[in-house]
Amino acid sequence: MNICLVISALPAGGAERIVTSIANHWVEKGETVTLVTFDSGQPYYRLDERVDLRQLDIPSVGRPVHRAVSSSLQRVSSLRRTIRDCNPDLVISFLVKTNILTVLATAGMRMPVVVSERNNPERQGLRPLWSFLRRRTYDRATKLVTPSKGVLDCFPEHLRQKGQVIPNPVDLPDNIVPRVPGPPGLIAVGRLDEQKGFDLLLEAYRRIEKEFPDWPIYKIKLGTPDDLEIVRELRKYTDAVFRVDANCAWTVDETIRNSHELKPLNVQFIEQPMAADQWEGM
Repeated sequence: MNICLVISALPAGGAERIVTSIANHWVEKGETVTLVTFDSGQPYYRLDERVDLRQLDIPSVGRPVHRAVSSSLQRVSSLRRTIRDCNPDLVISFLVKTNILTVLATAGMRMPVVVSERNNPERQGLRPLWSFLRRRTYDRATKLVTPSKGVLDCFPEHLRQKGQVIPNPVDLPDNIVPRVPGPPGLIAVGRLDEQKGFDLLLEAYRRIEKEFPDWPIYKIKLGTPDDLEIVRELRKYTDAVFRVDANCAWTVDETIRNSHELKPLNVQFIEQPMAADQWEGM
């Protein structure tokens, strides 16, 4: 089968990891896979060289409005030409804005188009125009895929009827070992964004923290404009050791400056502060 996958870009992220994982899996099974992105950055996750990566190099523009509209139209046009060129048997797109543009780009084509919604629509802040376009374009998709029934239930009945719940895959290594008995652990994965609900998790844990005094370390996912404020706020709730993951979001200067700011906050180490290609800074 000839499959075309579409996503805006391939930085570090949950949806991006899913896309590269299934692309690698399908080429390993002998399928033909074309992966199309709008941006031109280096993929964060390992991508099999047999995957045909086509980067359109049309960055997103948010403001002013006329430039944003022009950029979106350019993306639709370029994506349509690319899909025609690779002539796939199936097109699968990921994330809401890319889903909308992909449905528009494939208008009149005969191949099935699957849109994969990776977020909770009820907690995702979309501008009114994008919300309107999602309602209109998702009707024309062949299938709607969500990672959970809860996400699927956010959509109207007519979309749920063509929906399919496919949980995120977990690729476990062959040499995985059982967890060593020890203190209990709590893991929450995702960027620090309101829609992810980490505020609810922190408040829930605050109420029971005294019942678990031996939890020694917390790992905090960062990579936002407010990283220092986030750590300072979390420090108000616990004296435990912090470890932070900056998700390759800091510059060299930010890494040096933030490391000095985080030291008195009892941050033990910083994981992936800079992008892997910043050799001079390292």
